[in-house]
Amino acid sequence: MGRWKYVSGSKTEKSLITGKYDKYGREKGVWKYYNNDTLFRSERYFYPYSVDVLYHKNGKISQIGKSYTTKKTWTKIGTWYKFNEEEKLTDSITFEN
Repeated sequence: MGRWKYVSGSKTEKSLITGKYDKYGREKGVWKYYNNDTLFRSERYFYPYSVDVLYHKNGKISQIGKSYTTKKTWTKIGTWYKFNEEEKLTDSITFEN
C-alpha cells in the first residue's frame, strides 16, 4: 500500500518506475515509466482497467489505448491508436477479448 519507486540499471542505463498501490496491493492512480530520465510510458489505473500512453524518444505520443490487468496478466483491450513522431495518427488496431 502507498507510493512505490523502483530504480534499476547502471551509470549509463537507468530505469525508474513510480506509482501507488491500494490497500489490496493493486496499482492505483498514475504510474510512470522512465528510461534514462525520459518518460516512455504512463498508465492511469481504474483497476482492473487502465489507460496507457506510450511515448517516442522526442516526448510525443507513440500509442494510446486501454488495458485490463490481473495479478498475473496485462492485456490490451479495445482500440489502440499509433502515432508517428510528429503525433499524427498512422494506424489503429482493435483487440477483441
